[in-house]
Amino acid sequence: MKVSISNLPAELTENDLLEVFKAFGSVTSVTFVAESDGEPKGFVEMPSNTATLMAIIGLNGSELKGRKIRVRVAPESRQSVAGADPENQIKRKVA
Repeated sequence: MKVSISNLPAELTENDLLEVFKAFGSVTSVTFVAESDGEPKGFVEMPSNTATLMAIIGLNGSELKGRKIRVRVAPESRQSVAGADPENQIKRKVA
């Protein structure tokens, strides 16, 4: 499952974010993008939905290098959280 992280400090690195999320479980990928206002936004993908949800609960609203971060399920992951079959969702993306 993928999460989006906003309100990140500018000096944060992908490795910093990886270390934060690894405390909750295995991490598949970490990516940064610049939002339209130039602020960095991160995306972290974790293979375990349980670990991902625990990371969201544990990290949303927490302070990271002086900034209160927002951690949410990424839009493309919301359908699987709502009860859709993740296997079928993956097949549709690939097909």
